[in-house]
Amino acid sequence: MQLYVEKEQYKLYHGNMLDMLEIIKPNSIDSIVCDPPYELNFMGKGWDNSALRKNIHPTVKPVELMQYLVRLVSPKGSTILDCFMGSGSTGKAVMFENREREANYKFIGIELTDEYLPICEARIDYALNKYEYDFKKELEEQKQIGQQNIFDIVEEQQCTR
Repeated sequence: MQLYVEKEQYKLYHGNMLDMLEIIKPNSIDSIVCDPPYELNFMGKGWDNSALRKNIHPTVKPVELMQYLVRLVSPKGSTILDCFMGSGSTGKAVMFENREREANYKFIGIELTDEYLPICEARIDYALNKYEYDFKKELEEQKQIGQQNIFDIVEEQQCTR
């Protein structure tokens, strides 16, 4: 088990979740929210279909579903473990819950496949900083079409005084 990244609201590990059992301190995890490894076709649902989608992971879950499950089993302030993290949908859901409902969750994710770890980190960071990313994207789009931002105009006027 190797720590991949540690930030204030989350930790991501690379390795087998069974190895994590040796690391976890008693009473340090409040909820386990995860889906089992792929190709199980749980309850006859089509989670494992290969329909076209942006994410390459074989069993991507809707983030809204994971947000609902997190709220269902985790009181605010909980530490949530996803021991089969995949592409990070549960971690992304946890960060959205923190932003949208001030839930103050902490997230621990474990993934065996190392190629998914940078994807997880990017998705979780996006959810954590979504509004900042969206604002920067909007500013870039405005500059491309030649639209000025009112704050830029005010700043320019203050600099010329």
